[in-house]
Amino acid sequence: MNWTKSYAGTHGSLNGVTYGNDTFIVVGNNGDLFQNIDPPTYTITYNGNGSTGGTVPTDSHSYAHNATVTVLGDTGGLVKTGSTFAGWNTAANGSGTSYVEGATFTMAAANVTLYAQWTADPTYTVTYNGNGSTGGTVPTDSKTYAHNATVTVLGDPGSLAKTGSTFAGWNTAANGSGTSYVGGATFAMAAANVTLYAQWTADPTYTVTYNGNGSTGGTVPTDSNPYAQHATVTVLGNTGSLVKTGSTFAGWNTVANGSGTSYVEGATFTMAAANVTLYAQWTADPTYTVTYNGNGSTGGTVPTDSNPYAQHATVTVLGNSGSLVKTGSTFAGWNTSANGSGTSYVEGATFTMAAANVTLYAQWTADPTYTVTYNGNGSTGGTVPTDSHSYVQHATVTVLGDTGSLAKTGSTFAGWNTAANGSGTSYVEGATFTMAAANVTLYAQWTADPTYTVTYNGNGSTGGIVPTDSNPYAHHATVTVLGDTGGLVKTGSTFAGWNTAANGSGTSYVEGATFTMAAANVTLYAQWTASSGGSSGGHPTPPDDSKVISENGELSLPAGKTGKVSLGDAITVDIPANATDKELKLTIEKITGTQVLLTDEDVLASPIFEILKNFSENFSKPVTLTFKFDPTKLSGDQRAAVFYYDEAQKKWVEVGGVVKGNEITVEVTHFTKYAVMVVGQKPTINFSDISEHWAKASIKQAVSSGIVTGYEDGTFKPDKTVTRAEFAVMLMNALKTQGAGAALTFTDAAKIGSWSQKAVAQAVQAGIIHGYEDGTFRPAGEITRAEMASMIAGALGKYSEANATTATSFADDKDIPAWAKAAVAYIKQASIVQGKGDNQFAPGDHATRAEAVTVLLNMLAQKSK
Repeated sequence: MNWTKSYAGTHGSLNGVTYGNDTFIVVGNNGDLFQNIDPPTYTITYNGNGSTGGTVPTDSHSYAHNATVTVLGDTGGLVKTGSTFAGWNTAANGSGTSYVEGATFTMAAANVTLYAQWTADPTYTVTYNGNGSTGGTVPTDSKTYAHNATVTVLGDPGSLAKTGSTFAGWNTAANGSGTSYVGGATFAMAAANVTLYAQWTADPTYTVTYNGNGSTGGTVPTDSNPYAQHATVTVLGNTGSLVKTGSTFAGWNTVANGSGTSYVEGATFTMAAANVTLYAQWTADPTYTVTYNGNGSTGGTVPTDSNPYAQHATVTVLGNSGSLVKTGSTFAGWNTSANGSGTSYVEGATFTMAAANVTLYAQWTADPTYTVTYNGNGSTGGTVPTDSHSYVQHATVTVLGDTGSLAKTGSTFAGWNTAANGSGTSYVEGATFTMAAANVTLYAQWTADPTYTVTYNGNGSTGGIVPTDSNPYAHHATVTVLGDTGGLVKTGSTFAGWNTAANGSGTSYVEGATFTMAAANVTLYAQWTASSGGSSGGHPTPPDDSKVISENGELSLPAGKTGKVSLGDAITVDIPANATDKELKLTIEKITGTQVLLTDEDVLASPIFEILKNFSENFSKPVTLTFKFDPTKLSGDQRAAVFYYDEAQKKWVEVGGVVKGNEITVEVTHFTKYAVMVVGQKPTINFSDISEHWAKASIKQAVSSGIVTGYEDGTFKPDKTVTRAEFAVMLMNALKTQGAGAALTFTDAAKIGSWSQKAVAQAVQAGIIHGYEDGTFRPAGEITRAEMASMIAGALGKYSEANATTATSFADDKDIPAWAKAAVAYIKQASIVQGKGDNQFAPGDHATRAEAVTVLLNMLAQKSK
C-alpha cells in the first residue's frame, strides 16, 4: 500500500477511518496524516455446479466495491446428464440470488461465485400394445427416455398371435397410419410417451370349387366357406344330382382327367395354400352303334352315324344322305335284315336302343326303264342315230351326235331338242341329262342356211352388160363362174376373165370355173389387158400361179393351187403350189376356254388356234404358219417357240420357229391345234408375303415379265404404296421402251434417283409424264389412282385433256380432276382399272404395288388386242 503525507483537515476523517472515496486516513506517530491511494478489488467466479460436460465461462475482470457486474451466459456449452442449464445463482443449491445471462448487479466488497443451476429433464416411456392380439405376450420396455434419446424397437419376444392374422411389426397408430417399425429399428424419443401398436396382416383364405367336368344336367354343389391354410375341408356329395349323358357319377378328383387325388362324399383333406377345384368323375356307360349297310348299292355313300348309344337311348334313323344308288333300283328305306324280313324304318323314324349293336340295311325297289329315241324331224337324207339302251329314272343319258350324217335341204343340223319345234330343252353331242320317269324323244333341230350372192362388176367397162347371177348360195355351195355374156368392153383393153379383187390381186376365174362359196357375198371384177386394137371380148386363160387369198379364216383351194389364209393379223397360213393333189377346204378357229389344255408350267405367248382341213393325209410339201405373239411374256433367257397339241398324248410338242420382231414362222405338214409358248427357265418366284394375297398370280406374272422385282429379304410387300418414280420404272419395264429418253428439266431433277432416271426420261420423251405446274416431278410422292390412270392412258396413246368434262360413270365422278377424266373414262371402258366398293374410283387414293402390277398387266393385255 502506498501512503502519502497529508495535513490535518484535508479530509473529513481522522484516526484511521474512511472519509470518502474509499480513502483511508491514518494519523502517524507524529500526528501526521497519511492517505491510502489504491482501493481494494474483487472477482467473479463461475462454477459448473456438477456439470458433466462443456466449459464454465471465465470473467477475468477485477471489480471495485460497488462496480456494476454483467452476468455472462453459458458460453462454453455446459451440460449435465439428465438436466438442462437454468442460469446462475450465488448459492450452489439455488438459495441465493439467481441471474440470467446479461443481468447486472452491484459488486459487494467481497469476491462472488456464481453457481450453474440445473433443471432435471423430463423422461418418457415406450409402451407396446398387442392391438387385438388373441395370444402371446406383448414386450415390455422398462426404460425411461429423455427427449431425443435413441430408442431401439423390441421384437415380438412374447410370440404374439391374432386369430386369422400374422404379426407384421409395430406402428405408432393402431390403424397403421403412423410410423411403422420392425424389431431392432431405432428412433429418436419425442417429448412425449410413445405407444407402439402391433400390426397384423390378414392370413389368405382359399376356396373349394366343384366342377361338373362335362356334366349335361343337374347342378354342381357350392362350398362358400373361406379356408385358411391347414384348415380341414369336408368333401360334399353330388347334392345337385349331376348327370352326364352316357356316364355315371363316380366321385371327385383334383384333376379333370382323374390323375389327381380322388375323394368321395364326407372325405376330408387339409387345405393347402392354394384354391382347390374338385372335378366330377364319370364312368362311361356301355354304348352301342348303329351301322348303315348299302346292301348291294352301286354308287353313293352309306350314311354314317358316329354316335355311341347307351341302352334305352332313342335313335333317329338317318335318310339316304349319301345319295345311295343301285343300278335298276330305287332306294326304299332301311330294314334290320338284309332281305327285308326284319323291322323297316324310314328317314326320321325312331327306335329304342337295345343292349347290342344294330345294322340297318338299305332296301331297294326295282326301277322301271325308259328309252331315248332320235327323230330326224324333216330330214331329207342320212340316218337318225339309234340308242338301244334302256334307262332307269335318274340315269345319266349321253346325247349322241349326228352319226348318220343327217341332212335337210337348205338347212344345217343344229343339235337336238325335246320338242320338234325347238321349244323344249336343247342338247348338243356329248351333252348329258338325267332320265325322267318317261320315254324321251330327241328331235333334230335345223338352222336355215344363210345364203350369199355373187355379183359381177364391169370394173371400168365402157360398154356391154355385166352378167347377173340371181342364185342364192349357201356356205360351201359350188359356184360356176359365168362368162362375158353381155359383151363387156373397155376402151383400149381386152376382157381377161374375173378376179375377186379389182386390181387383180385376188383369185382369178375364167368362164366355167368353179369355187366353193365362203360365208360372205362375193364380187367378181372384170379383168382387162391392154390391147392395141381395141377390145374383142376375148377370154384369155389366167396364169397358173395365181394365189387364192382369204382373210376370214376360211379357204377353198383347188388342187395344186397356191393359197394364203389368215385370221386377222394373228395367224397366217401359206400353202405352196402342189402341196396336195386334192381340193383343200381349210378353217382357222381361235380356241376359247383353253385352261383344260394347259398345265401350270405352260405359258402362252399367243392364243391357241385350231387349223382343220377336209382330209386326213399330211401335205406333200411343207405349209408355212406365221403367228403374232406377245414378247412381254418373255424374260431373261426365255424364248418363243411354236407348239402343236398331241391329242393322243394330251401334251404340247415343240415345233420351233424363226422369230422376227413379234412374229414367228414355222413349216408344218399337218394341221391341229397350234400356239406360241414361252420356252426356258422361269425365274423362281417364292415371296414370303403373297401366298394368300389376292394378286398372287399377277405378282408372279409381273416378276416373270421383268416389270418389277421383290426385296432382298424375300418379300414383295404387295400392300406398300408406290411412288411416282417407282411407277415410272414399272411402266417403262412393261412397255420395254428403248433409248435414253429426254433430258430431265424438272426443278427437282436432282432428287430423282439414278435407278429411276432413265425410266423417267423415257416416259417424258414418250409424252407420258408431264410433271406439275411448279416444274417439279416429285419422285418420292406416292402416286394417286388419278395420276396412274393418266400415265397408263398416255402409254396407250389415249391421253387427252381436250374433253375434261367426260363423264366416267363412277359414283365419285365429281371428285376426279378435270385433267384425268378422259384417261379414267378410257381405262374403265378398256377394263384396265376398275372402281372400288360402291362404284367409287377414289382418284386421290394411293396405289399399292399389287394394284400397280395388276393394272400394268391389264394395260399390256389391252395393248396386244
